[in-house]
Amino acid sequence: MIVEDSPTQAAMLEELLRSHGYETQTAVDGQRALEAARRRPPALIISDVTMPVMNGFQLCLAVKQDPRLCHIPVILLTSLSAPRDLLSALEAGADFHVPKPYHDDHLLRKIAEALAHRSEAGRAGPVKVEPVSVNGVTYRISASREKTLGLLLSTYEVAVGQYQELVQTRDELVALNESLELRVRERTSSLMDEMTERRQAEAALRELNVSLEQRVNDRTAELLAANKELEAFSYSVSHDLRAPLRAMDGFSMALLEDSAGKLDETAQGYLRRIRAGSQRMAELIDDLLNLSRITRAEMRRERVDLTAMAEEIGAEFKVSCPDRQVELVVTRAMVVRADGPMLRVVLNNLLGNAWKYTARCAQARIEVGAQEQDGKRVFFVRDNGAGFDMAYVGKLFGAFQRLHSAQEFEGTGIGLALVQRIIHRHGGCVRAEGAVGQGATFYFTLEEKGD
Repeated sequence: MIVEDSPTQAAMLEELLRSHGYETQTAVDGQRALEAARRRPPALIISDVTMPVMNGFQLCLAVKQDPRLCHIPVILLTSLSAPRDLLSALEAGADFHVPKPYHDDHLLRKIAEALAHRSEAGRAGPVKVEPVSVNGVTYRISASREKTLGLLLSTYEVAVGQYQELVQTRDELVALNESLELRVRERTSSLMDEMTERRQAEAALRELNVSLEQRVNDRTAELLAANKELEAFSYSVSHDLRAPLRAMDGFSMALLEDSAGKLDETAQGYLRRIRAGSQRMAELIDDLLNLSRITRAEMRRERVDLTAMAEEIGAEFKVSCPDRQVELVVTRAMVVRADGPMLRVVLNNLLGNAWKYTARCAQARIEVGAQEQDGKRVFFVRDNGAGFDMAYVGKLFGAFQRLHSAQEFEGTGIGLALVQRIIHRHGGCVRAEGAVGQGATFYFTLEEKGD
């Protein structure tokens, strides 16, 4: 069901969905949509927020409070962009919040995700309503923590997409500026006798440069403001999420310690699973914030001894697992100019993965080295561990994407996403090769600039 008071936007969305095999029905406001849904429940509701009679937030809340309709996923489309809008969507129980203007592919992915989890939503039990205070306003959030993280990550993805578009615009402006400067130089060399025309052209170029620089500065200021707002919002939400998680973990531990004799093994097992779940949720929140921070952190290039750093990290892993026999081979004299703390994050994650996935090898071997490819120095971390199927290599560097279950190997699926973002910030690239049961190799390059 499409709920949209703009006939043009409703028609465009209807055409998009029908071209991908979806059947649609349309309502012009929330009240009519609610009445139609009660007569004939749809599989999914896609609603605008700003509408007469009943807006999208009110429609979503009414659907989620109706026992006959509460299983229906709701996607809210809105041109609003303040943090309170996302909090209002969470308060209303929305499954996804997609800002306008949206990319068709992004919306279609969210529709597919919503439909895929529809059956799970129908089986889900009641979610505890928790108050969240932001900027002095209290919101009553009824969404699950998984849904809250999903909406936060979705909003973060949109912000990153907008940032990339701004970077592309800036690059286009720089390229246009360079092109104009080249044209001015060529005309100046061929029209030396026409000094007046040259002065006019140079004056026009200076004017354009000032205009372009102002536009870039304005867009940059907007991006910085958006990033600060997103950071404040992320901190506030994550802080409010940590409190109930700590309570769950603390009370569960207290029950295990104080009442163990009164509980059978099954009950104690339930408590241990509650503790493990709350601790994993806390790790996911921390990893999500780390992923956000690494994109905005200031880079400081310095001389970094990769050899010494790899040996130091490897020694730390050996101390943490003294019973394991792991052969660590590190190439000598690997020195680069890069951001030291960020590069330590890269090596710590790559060596940590190698250490983890060789845990079942009788003779584990990890190698850190460098080689020349096409005139560039390529660094690598190689192991002879569990490996992976190259058919799924595209999922490796996505946030929270894992090729092995948590029962096989622990982890949150954020490490390689951090690695990729750090390497990209250094002007390099990262790739992986592997085979199931034959180990894996991660290659990365760095654009080694001076200070």
